[in-house]
Amino acid sequence: MAQVAVGNKPLLTRTIRLGDLPTIPAAGGRTTYEIDSSKNIHAVHMIWTIAGVPATEAEMKAQIADIRVRVGGKLIFDLTATEILDLYHYFNDGLAAAPFVFAGQLPLIFTPMMLPLSHETQEFAIGMLSDNNPSKRNTFVIEINMGAGITVDACELQLEYDDMPSDVIGYHIRWTKYGTTWPAASRQTLDKISHESNALAVLGYHVHHAAGTLTRFDLRVNDSEVISDMPVELNDLRLHRAGRSPVATYEAIDFSVANHPKAFLDISRMTNEYLGLVWGVLPAGYNVLIQQLCKNLS
Repeated sequence: MAQVAVGNKPLLTRTIRLGDLPTIPAAGGRTTYEIDSSKNIHAVHMIWTIAGVPATEAEMKAQIADIRVRVGGKLIFDLTATEILDLYHYFNDGLAAAPFVFAGQLPLIFTPMMLPLSHETQEFAIGMLSDNNPSKRNTFVIEINMGAGITVDACELQLEYDDMPSDVIGYHIRWTKYGTTWPAASRQTLDKISHESNALAVLGYHVHHAAGTLTRFDLRVNDSEVISDMPVELNDLRLHRAGRSPVATYEAIDFSVANHPKAFLDISRMTNEYLGLVWGVLPAGYNVLIQQLCKNLS
């Protein structure tokens, strides 16, 4: 959204029940749900149940595969249910006495989870007015892909929004993925990480792997050193100080640890990028989840 210059004040959001998914697809199936709203959207909360009982985290991870959100036809959110829940733990459990216990909730959160809800961060909400013609609304479509062994049989959807005037999408956060990568040696350099054409900054790279052990990493951008041969133990300390709660099978290269709206890696004028990963134990393969700051739809 466009920036709201009203200072760092508390911001209230509201939720409204949208209804239920008309059908729950079978194993491997897919369905979509379209939201028609002029509100500034902060999140869509999916609540999954099995015979009226909230699904557990393990059940949602096993049965719900990819969730994708497109606004105006543009993909802005592409994560699995496992990644959605794990990232929620990563950003929020460090602030609590114990890990959050999910009871059917699958939160699709579009504002930065590391920042307090305020007018300063409200600019990241998904404004639904068209960039090209603010008298029209953008489409908002959620794509739900199912996994295996389906026992979930209902899903309620709740929309979280604010009461600020309706706006265009403007500044917003996108969750995208950089392919599947298989390291062939202990040291690996990623030099072709894909970024959105309208991306201004990266808030974090979250390397999601299975059975790998990362020992060190480094990063050069525009031939300048951004991260110099950092051991993961030091990275873990920095994440702890920032209130993060690292999750097994993820390596978080988090540029937002200052917990401020302007804590990010500027890529607006990026010409080259080299992310070096040193593996003690090679993973079978992995995705890089990219949290990007973008402006407008394209």
